[in-house]
Amino acid sequence: MKTKELDDTHLVIQQHEAKIRSMNETIKDFEGKQHYLEQSQDALHEQVVQLRARSLAPESNQQIEQISEQHQKQLSSLREQIRTKEVQIDEFRN
Repeated sequence: MKTKELDDTHLVIQQHEAKIRSMNETIKDFEGKQHYLEQSQDALHEQVVQLRARSLAPESNQQIEQISEQHQKQLSSLREQIRTKEVQIDEFRN
């Protein structure tokens, strides 16, 4: 009887582990999609800034473009730092 219970318990554990692996894969897939969407959002934001800059005086365009480039670099750097920290947190959890 105990062997049957152990086998059943072992099966349940294996099923839970499989679900966890599947969920982790799904999370990674969503993170990849999120990263893609963030990059798309950044690119669209950059286009908006450039379109607005074109409607301003030509002197302002260069300043706006420089600020926008700096902003994009900062944003990319911060997002990369967040991803690195998330990976570290995940490693510590496992």
